[in-house]
Amino acid sequence: MSQVIQLKKCLMILLCFLLLGCTPDTQPETPENQLRKVTFTSFEAGFDTVFYLTLYSTDNDETLLSIFNECVSIAYGYHQLFDIYNNYNGINNIKTINDNAGIEPVKVNADVIEMLKTAKEMNQMSNGEFDVTYGSVLKVWHNYRDAAEAAGKGPVPNDEELKSAAEYVGWNHVIINEQDNTVYIDEKGVSLDVGGIAKGFTTEKLADYLASKGIETAIINFGGNNRVIGNKPDGTAWGLGIEQPGTQSAMVAVSLNAPISAVTSGDYHRYYVSEDGNTYHHIIDPSTLYPSEYFHSVTIYTKDSGYADALSTSLFTMSVEDGMKLIEQFNQTYPNTPASVVWIMDEDKAFDTSCSFKTSGYFVVYTEDLKGKIRH
Repeated sequence: MSQVIQLKKCLMILLCFLLLGCTPDTQPETPENQLRKVTFTSFEAGFDTVFYLTLYSTDNDETLLSIFNECVSIAYGYHQLFDIYNNYNGINNIKTINDNAGIEPVKVNADVIEMLKTAKEMNQMSNGEFDVTYGSVLKVWHNYRDAAEAAGKGPVPNDEELKSAAEYVGWNHVIINEQDNTVYIDEKGVSLDVGGIAKGFTTEKLADYLASKGIETAIINFGGNNRVIGNKPDGTAWGLGIEQPGTQSAMVAVSLNAPISAVTSGDYHRYYVSEDGNTYHHIIDPSTLYPSEYFHSVTIYTKDSGYADALSTSLFTMSVEDGMKLIEQFNQTYPNTPASVVWIMDEDKAFDTSCSFKTSGYFVVYTEDLKGKIRH
């Protein structure tokens, strides 16, 4: 992946309140027992992205640096667990599961079981729109994208190649044994790709760790997966921005109180240019096996970053109407973790709804609960 694409990926949501400074970036010294804002940055937290952590605390720099370093270590540990490309000494990860498809069950960390159970749950709720068993199909697109990035442009997979890969998908091939902590794929060729949930799941685990250390106010920005902990020091709502497609400028801002996560899926983060000049992004529609063409971006706001990650991917491949139905079902199932949505699409896809507006050449639709909280 090129450095430019990595940078776009890590800035998929612009938090208007986040300082992207050095490591660490602190405010001037303040009186004892008064909150200070300290921002840390790391390129070593894994997931091929940048990790930012902003802490509001009365603790000294040494204590906060220790907390930050532990967050980096935790994040990289999950990177290893959820990696589908690399092996790690003494660790059974998603690649280990894939490598043993049709051979034998693999004993894994309990967090892998938890993440896969959440992924399966979201698969069922979304009627298959979110499906981490599409590894065989995503691998085809990944290989074409890598080749195109190396050459500048590249061809597009044909229908036959994609349909052949799609024969090796389905949760019916994945056997999770919670008692033994094993995962078994029963057919060679079937593989898992957890890119649509792994970083969100990890972000939520980092929020849990910060809470355990007594951190009451913080901002996590892990490659665009954002999680806000605690109230803003001045008592106002947090402003969470959504970038204008293809830029690094905030086009829409939503004001919400913590705890809240904000995750965006967009067609302008990971893509390649084909030989005919068209662009092909990384979010594949299960019904067509090609990149979804509904929207430029879908942003989910909900407490749990893992669910936000999975929902943003799910809704990206669904119409607004079907997406509304999924959110309604999600909110009924999880009344303590309700989700809100902002869709951004081309102006020519506009339709009649009171929860919408046009701005900067785009049509924006949002769920009704965001009325009075969204601005542009």
